[in-house]
Amino acid sequence: MHYYIYPKNWDGEDIAFNLSYFDKESTIHFIDDKDEEISLKQQAEKIKQDKESLVLIASKYRYFDLAGKLESAGIVNYVDGLKFCASKLSSYCLVKIARKNQEKLCVGLLVTQLPHSEHVRYVDFLLAKNIPIVFIATNQSSFEKYAQNYPDECVILVRCDLLEYIDFLTVVCATTHYAKFHSNVISILNPQGLLDPVQNYFYLNREKVDVLIGSRINFDYIFCHTKEMLEFYKYKIKDGFLSNSLKFIPVGYPSLDSYLGGGAIYSLCKRK
Repeated sequence: MHYYIYPKNWDGEDIAFNLSYFDKESTIHFIDDKDEEISLKQQAEKIKQDKESLVLIASKYRYFDLAGKLESAGIVNYVDGLKFCASKLSSYCLVKIARKNQEKLCVGLLVTQLPHSEHVRYVDFLLAKNIPIVFIATNQSSFEKYAQNYPDECVILVRCDLLEYIDFLTVVCATTHYAKFHSNVISILNPQGLLDPVQNYFYLNREKVDVLIGSRINFDYIFCHTKEMLEFYKYKIKDGFLSNSLKFIPVGYPSLDSYLGGGAIYSLCKRK
């Protein structure tokens, strides 16, 4: 299959990378109106003549705008690229996951360039329990690293809105709040270092800290490494700043992190 990805943004590049990696026979071109050589105007006739191709719209917020441009150019063979790629990733990964777990339970670990995001203790814990892991890398070097180090696990590259469309994970754990996951996935924030809200006030003003804390509303659970952190979040709920739906799990930091945190992830995974 030949794909035209429109536009060439982070999501578009991630779609291209994942499709190329998991489907070696696919070929890909980009459409981007910021670059005259690969603009829709420049490629429209070629795309219309290519009956075997499919245009993947790689934008959550501009989907209808870009779809309108395609239709105005006489191109109707297009789909939502984010949904399409997420579906493909689900198909590819679930085959691998099913080899280890017939119930297709799995844990996603978001691995970023930030310190303490490698989930080393959790990885060891989950591997010992034979729970399939899906590493969600946010750059190509991390993707290659985890693909090489954990060949029996799944690794995908997701940096932006594509993450919200990944629905086959049972539980996902992140160390950064800059992430939004599919509503079907149990999401856990495991704040590290400066993401500890108690520490935030030492480095940032109250307004910036409140913005950071408010962004955590997208998670189902938050690991609390200290009594102060737990009390802080409970106060924010009473204050009406955070939703009552948020749940907090006390875990040790750092010595008990692997046992309590890994056990909590495992428990949530088996509960679903």
